[in-house]
Amino acid sequence: MKTIIEMGRSLGMEVVAEGVESLRHLDFLRRNACHYAQGKLFGEPCTAEDLLALLMRQASGTAPFAHLLHHADELATRSA
Repeated sequence: MKTIIEMGRSLGMEVVAEGVESLRHLDFLRRNACHYAQGKLFGEPCTAEDLLALLMRQASGTAPFAHLLHHADELATRSA
């Protein structure tokens, strides 16, 4: 996985990891400077209506993935 990320970055591409299902996966991707991630960790597939509701909650100030951001802050503090 690390080699694929490095290869994409060396070609000037933005890298998207698919199938991210755990915080361990996300931590690995962050440590290896992967640009984007998608998968069940961020939510199950949803309908257009559900996505619109999620975006409306986000626009009103509720971060749908705030728990993942807090985890990243904790990791940064531990590694500093």
